[in-house]
Amino acid sequence: MNRVLIVANVAAMIQSFQMPNIRLLLKMGYHVDVACNFIEGNICSDEKIKEFQQELKQLGVRIYQVSFSRSATDFKGHIKAFQELSRIFSHHQYEFVHCHAPISGIITRVVAKAYHIPTVYTAHGFHFYKGAPLKNWFLFYPAEKLCSYITDLLITINREDYKFARNKLNCKKVVYLPGVGIELPNPQKIAYHKEIREQLGISDESKVILSVGELSVRKNHQIIIKAMADIAEQYDLYYLIAGEGSQKSELQKLIKSLSLQNRVKLLGYRQDIYELQKVSDIFALPSYQEGLPVALMEAMAMGKPVICSAIRGNTDLIDCGKGGEFFLPDNVLTVKRAIKLMVESDEKIYQKYSKYNLEKIRKFRLERVMKKTKKLYRMMEKI
Repeated sequence: MNRVLIVANVAAMIQSFQMPNIRLLLKMGYHVDVACNFIEGNICSDEKIKEFQQELKQLGVRIYQVSFSRSATDFKGHIKAFQELSRIFSHHQYEFVHCHAPISGIITRVVAKAYHIPTVYTAHGFHFYKGAPLKNWFLFYPAEKLCSYITDLLITINREDYKFARNKLNCKKVVYLPGVGIELPNPQKIAYHKEIREQLGISDESKVILSVGELSVRKNHQIIIKAMADIAEQYDLYYLIAGEGSQKSELQKLIKSLSLQNRVKLLGYRQDIYELQKVSDIFALPSYQEGLPVALMEAMAMGKPVICSAIRGNTDLIDCGKGGEFFLPDNVLTVKRAIKLMVESDEKIYQKYSKYNLEKIRKFRLERVMKKTKKLYRMMEKI
């Protein structure tokens, strides 16, 4: 029986985005190995990582610790990861390898080339994009350009990256997939837990904005917090953020400096995202950079109106004036405008946004993505 290797920087990425691919490969008759950093860089607890490792083992998936670093300039760490990954390849013959994330993707493709193993690379949003910092172009574009010559299949998950890759990179084949796919819930069957609002001190009449994502500079939660300063009391608004990350203390300081402790709630890591969506009125995604955000897809699947930054990935999902409103990620005034448009809308407008998002998200459902992915894996068998 043939074997496939799945590689990502951190275990959390495998857990969040790659389990459908792993189950698909197992169903196709493959043995599956996973290589990633189980020790460092994960935004969930060590306990959750151990539970995830056990889940993989129960599926018959072999796991390997590789010390991938998320820092582009950690060259010592990259050399160590290269050596660890090389040892894995030296002991196993793989039909092909499917890698994710820029740094682990670059290292994996170089190692795979040395062992003559075909590679699939999924770009979950190139770090070089329209408006990206020059250092991103300087560090990541040359590396991706060189690696494209040894990439058998490049999967892009938004239209901007697909167009760029077709025109500027040299992979043997470039395809577009509508994200990693989402299992569509039935919003009607998800209970409204009144106690969630009660525990947070939020009344039924108040408006709630929800964001889901890592507390990081890239996710840009601070722009919504700053916008809340002038309008929270006026519109009886609350802002909930579900997620953990390195920017937690900075966000807490900002919340305190704006006297928003009663209006902005950092909820930490949550597993009841759909229940949080149910008790919220608006979903917000203010990121500076996205590939094709699953959190936004989950909000659409719950029929939530959206306010989000007008960036790559978000614009693949949200149609302005139909499913939500856009703002500029570094302009507080445009954020306030988007919030006001939403909270001042009547129920008829709300339902229009909701219905539109529920219909559009069907294009990104997991079943559809997995059918396309299966065809791509079958194609890799012939290389």
